[in-house]
Amino acid sequence: MKILLLCGRLSKLTVNTDCTFTDVLSLSAGPCVYCAKCAYLEGEKCNFLDKVVWSVEANGIDVMALVKDFGIPYNNGKNTVSYVALIMFNS
Repeated sequence: MKILLLCGRLSKLTVNTDCTFTDVLSLSAGPCVYCAKCAYLEGEKCNFLDKVVWSVEANGIDVMALVKDFGIPYNNGKNTVSYVALIMFNS
């Protein structure tokens, strides 16, 4: 999934220009897809803690309230699917 790959790269991002971005947290839509079956479901620790991408909802964020507060359309019409991902950082 392109979004997960992008989020994984952004999690390690440091830009040394006018702004320095550190402590990047990227949250995706849907589950992490690095394992065929999540180790957590077997009572084990994550095998890819350096790559895992958590979902927005798994972090307790109400997606519907978030998009409403920011005026972002969630329903984009008949026969469409909408996804919400976040990239949060300290600068």
